[in-house]
Amino acid sequence: MSTAIVIAPDRLRIIEQEITERIRRSAMDIYEIGIRLQEVKDGLEHGEFLDWLDAHFSWSESTAENLMKVARRFDQQFLIDNPMPSTVLYMLASESTPESSIGAAVDAFQSGVQLTREQTQKIITAGKFVDKKAPDSIKSRVAAGEISLIDAADVTQKIQDAPEPVAQVAIRYAIDDPDVIVALAKVLEALPDLFSEIAATGYLQGSADPIAICDANARDIRAALGEARFEHHLETDAAKNIKLLDCIFIITEFDPENPLQFSVRVDTTSSEIREGLTGRMILKPATRKQD
Repeated sequence: MSTAIVIAPDRLRIIEQEITERIRRSAMDIYEIGIRLQEVKDGLEHGEFLDWLDAHFSWSESTAENLMKVARRFDQQFLIDNPMPSTVLYMLASESTPESSIGAAVDAFQSGVQLTREQTQKIITAGKFVDKKAPDSIKSRVAAGEISLIDAADVTQKIQDAPEPVAQVAIRYAIDDPDVIVALAKVLEALPDLFSEIAATGYLQGSADPIAICDANARDIRAALGEARFEHHLETDAAKNIKLLDCIFIITEFDPENPLQFSVRVDTTSSEIREGLTGRMILKPATRKQD
C-alpha cells in the first residue's frame, strides 16, 4: 500500500514562484531570440536565412517566424507583465489577431486564468467575429470594458440569427443581452403589435412602470408578453362568449361616466394563464345588442 506524500504549503508556494519566474524568462527569451533572428534575416541575402537557420539550429521557418512575430508585436514590458505560455504568445502575436482579442487574453491571464490553446483560439475567433460583424454599440462597450469579448460575440451571433426587425431593434437600442434578443423574436412571432410598440418607443409598457428595453431582461419581456396575451384573450374570449376558468376579477377602479372601461386585478391559479398577469389592466367587456 503506497503512502501519499503531502507537500508543505510553503514549499508549494516556492515551486509556484519558481515556475512563474521561468515562464517569465521564457517569454523574455522568446522576445530576445526573435529580435536577433529578425536582425539576421534583415542582414542576409534573400534565401540565405533559411539555410542559416537549418545549419545552426535545425529550426523550421515557421518556428523562427513565431519567435520574430512575438518580438514585432509585443514590447519587453508587455512580456514582463504577461508571462504567458509560448504557444499562447505565438497565437496572439499573429498579424490576424485583433487587438480586442489580445486585450481579452490579458484580462483573463491577469485574473488568474491559465490560458490554453483552445481558450486562446476561442478568444481570437470571438475578436475576429466581433470586429467584422458586431454593431458599433457592441464594439464600443467591449472597448470600454462594459461587456466581455466572448459575450459580445454571443450577442452578435444572436443578432445575426434574429429576424431583421428584431436585429434592427437590438442595434437601435444597444441591447447586449442575448436572451432578450431571443425573447423579442418570440414577441414578434406571437404579438406583432406589441413588438411594434417596443420598436417604436424602446420601452416595455405594462401594468408596472415602463422599462427601457436596453435595461430589460428576458423575464421582463416574457411577463409583458404574457400580460399582452392575456388582455388579447380577454377581448377575444368575450366576443366568443368563452368562459375563463379559475380566475377572480377584482374591480379596483370604476368610472361611472364610462362604465364599459374599468380596471381590474386578476388573481388566478390556472396553469393556462401565463406568468406576469397579476397587475392592473383594462378590461373591455362586449356590449349588449339592443333589443
